[in-house]
Amino acid sequence: MHLFVGTHKEYDRNNPEKGVMENIRPIETEADYDWAIAEITRYFENEPEVGSPDGDRFDVLATLIEAYEDKRA
Repeated sequence: MHLFVGTHKEYDRNNPEKGVMENIRPIETEADYDWAIAEITRYFENEPEVGSPDGDRFDVLATLIEAYEDKRA
């Protein structure tokens, strides 16, 4: 057993079982869409590395956003 001292956010960032994918959810409403756009926008300034947890999160968000936009069109 090892002890972690820090905030929940810091723990999530360092815990491969939690973290960047924890709050990913289907986009079913305009509010969900707005949330997803805000989440993915932060990656435009600091592009994540392909295959990294943040890179995977970016890909999932992009896929969810695209599916929602296609459904609305």
